[in-house]
Parts: sequence; structure tokens; C-alpha cells
Amino acid sequence: MRSCLCYRKNGINQSGTVYLYRIFLSHSDLLVFLILYRENQFIMTEITFNQREKNWVGETDALGKSVLQVQRKAKGSLFIYQFIPGMEPVQYKSMADAEANVVVALEIIKGMKVQVVSSTEVVKCKMIGVNFTISPEGALMEDDIVNDLTTGGADKPLSAEQGKVLNGKIPTNALKTTDLVDDLTTGGTGKPLSAEQGKELKALIDALTLRVDALESV
Repeated sequence: MRSCLCYRKNGINQSGTVYLYRIFLSHSDLLVFLILYRENQFIMTEITFNQREKNWVGETDALGKSVLQVQRKAKGSLFIYQFIPGMEPVQYKSMADAEANVVVALEIIKGMKVQVVSSTEVVKCKMIGVNFTISPEGALMEDDIVNDLTTGGADKPLSAEQGKVLNGKIPTNALKTTDLVDDLTTGGTGKPLSAEQGKELKALIDALTLRVDALESV
């Protein structure tokens, strides 16, 4: 089982820098995490580890939705536990053969404790509490949105602004069927003639054409 971390960064808004990261984690299944947080407005904590028998153990307070990164000297098993202070730890996640440098998404309720147990020596371990949404692989990013009416794309979302543009193109004075004139006597410069009356006019013109042809042949 391998773990890798990739990211891409998007956008700056008027209220400050906003970063949008896509993190790819692969263990038994590939998960995609979208993490959105504002610069200097997240909680970061560094976890200290002590050796207990054959393992290295570190504990800290849970941050709710968060991301944990454990940097070790070698790959090996990694276990994460959650527990209420004063109670026995309960296993939250286990990785039997994790890489030396591992990134793990957590969602442990604030007020609880997080315990990390590694079979190999831990060099550094940090955890940040952020607002993130777990989404399936292939989730749309902000720059996937199409903000014009020419690009197209069956797998791309159209921006709300372009929806507004399209809405503005809908005529507000569209004709109704009751506006149709279905005779040749009513008239009206602002009224459309029905297709049926067009058919009638064509029949009259065809009849006149036959009469003219007949006269010319005499």
C-alpha cells in the first residue's frame, strides 16, 4: 500500500488569500480530499513522540476535521486511535505497511484525544484542523467551471453568470398561439398569420397560376 500527496492551488479573493488543494491518498482505496482554508486561519499542532517498548507513541487533542502528516525514518505499521480523556483508546485507522511519509485525513470530534502509534521511529508529526469535504475521485474543481457560451463540454459545469446571460436572452414578449390570425380578412401589422392561412394563400396562387397558364396557351 502506497501513500502519495499531490496538490494544486487556486485563486485569490478580495478578503484574503484562499487556497484550494486537491490531495490524493492511496491506501486500499484512492480517496480524494478537497481542502479549503484561508491563510493563517487554521489550527496546526506538532505531536511529540516517545518510545514505548517497540513502538513510538504520540498524543494530541482532536481538531475535528483535520489532516495528519507523519514523517518517519522507515516504512512500517501505523495505527491511529481516538479516545475520551481517561478512557481506553479505540482504533480509528490502521495501516499495516505504510510509507515512511504518510498523510492521513481525520474526522475525530473536538474534545477527544488522538493517539498515533508507529512501529518505526517518527522524525516529525504535524496535524492541521481545516474545513474540508470528502469527495469521490474526479470531483470538480473551481477552474473546471466554464464561464462562456462557446467552450462547451459534456462533463463541465456552466457558471451561474452564464446562466444569467442565457436568461437575459429569453424574449419577454414571446408570441402566443392566441396572437395568430387564422383568416385573410382581419389583418394587423403586429400579428402573425397562421400556417394554415399560408397554405390557403399558396392554394389560391397555384389556382391563379393555372388559369394564367391556360389563358396564355389559347
